[in-house]
Amino acid sequence: MTDTRSHSVTDASGLGLFDSGLRDPGNSFTHAYDAAGAYAVTDAASGTTSVADVPIAVAPRTGASGTTFTVTWSVSPPPAGDLFDVQIKAPGAASFAAWATGVSETSDPFAVVTRRGREEAPTSSEPDSGTPGAITAAGPPVDR
Repeated sequence: MTDTRSHSVTDASGLGLFDSGLRDPGNSFTHAYDAAGAYAVTDAASGTTSVADVPIAVAPRTGASGTTFTVTWSVSPPPAGDLFDVQIKAPGAASFAAWATGVSETSDPFAVVTRRGREEAPTSSEPDSGTPGAITAAGPPVDR
């Protein structure tokens, strides 16, 4: 089945990041996000809503005790007057916790912490690997 209606893709986060305008069937629209996060999007023509999840980037991808990871949450500083609030969620944790609040930096080092006898790094959404002595960092870096 082919959809024969026009559609649009509009930022619904309140930040006014983009609006594709009405697109005819078969046309596309691309937007590259500058910062990690979960962004609400909507199709004004149909009322359909969705969320675009943009993961953090972590380097190196793996490491052992003593490894320092660079966690990158944006490719550019925030607009003038805005700041980043960055949260982390350790594997196995029930919720996110504040890590860097009110910052203009786009990345920060994160030292490996030991919890329950194994080393762990922050993750955006991947489940705990459960491998003792290994670090599984966040999902793939964001394509820019």
